[in-house]
Amino acid sequence: MKYCYILLCFVLILESKGAKAPKDRLAFAEVIVPIMEEKCHSCHSEAKNKDKGGLWMDTFENMLIGGDSQDGEEFRTLVPGNSKDSYMIEVIALPKDDDMHMPPPKKTQMESHEIKLMTWWVDKIPEGKTLKDQTLAQMGASEEILAAAAMLASPEKRKEMEAAQKTAQLQKLAKRDALQSTLATLKQEMTFKTSLNFVSQDSSDLEFTAVSLREKLTDEMFLKIAPVSEALSSLKLGSTSVTGNALETELPRMTRLKKLDLSQTQIGDKTLDTIGDLEGLQWLNLWGTQVTDSGLMKLKGLSKLRKIYLWQSQVTKKGAAALKKELPDLEVIF
Repeated sequence: MKYCYILLCFVLILESKGAKAPKDRLAFAEVIVPIMEEKCHSCHSEAKNKDKGGLWMDTFENMLIGGDSQDGEEFRTLVPGNSKDSYMIEVIALPKDDDMHMPPPKKTQMESHEIKLMTWWVDKIPEGKTLKDQTLAQMGASEEILAAAAMLASPEKRKEMEAAQKTAQLQKLAKRDALQSTLATLKQEMTFKTSLNFVSQDSSDLEFTAVSLREKLTDEMFLKIAPVSEALSSLKLGSTSVTGNALETELPRMTRLKKLDLSQTQIGDKTLDTIGDLEGLQWLNLWGTQVTDSGLMKLKGLSKLRKIYLWQSQVTKKGAAALKKELPDLEVIF
């Protein structure tokens, strides 16, 4: 009765939105593949040229072939009709602290309903080297399995999500293209030639690192960064001559900033008023600065801040503890 009620609720919601009901979804293409795309294909996909362990899992045929660990019948990735002998099912069901558990610890883990669906599908598919995909209803899915399938995004929802991802990627590329000419102009100056770059090849975020400039970087030089301030996600000004005045002018424009290094600069509590407004800040280095306990509390509204360095600053352990009380997830390093 419990699963009947859950399933009825999901079906009513899905039908009201015009989405395909769980019973009408193709078991492999619209249930199993979406799970594996999210949880397996980052390491095991022929299309993505990812073959960790020599294993591809993006087609039925590739799963039958298996990977480098195949040793006769002992470690067959997929044994149609037998989940107990299918290594792909064995490893996702292992305890998370087991060395052989999949996905690996740092990857997104399988949910219980996803493991249930994967196991059921393997047990239900017939032996053979090819697969005739069928709907869940055609495969005789129980109410429990239909309820589990209803917890996945519908095919229609997945298409919407994929379209949104493509749009976001195009917008990111457009932002990157728009920055190229401005960045090229700035990089004509020695100050920015090697110190100002995109974070990665497919990112529209910039990073500025003054490690080769150090005390040579003055306020006047730093303020020339203004045309690209809004695109900066990482700013490393350790050991430079940049003052609080320049930072208080430019930091408010850096709305994407996640990482800020002001180590061994002369900034004090006044600059923390400005830093306290950087809502996306995750990492902050104040080593060797003049900030104090009272100034540190100006950062209590930075809910995303996860790490702060305070060694050889004027902050005491008592002051650091007070900030950590406001931000429990913060790691304080002295």
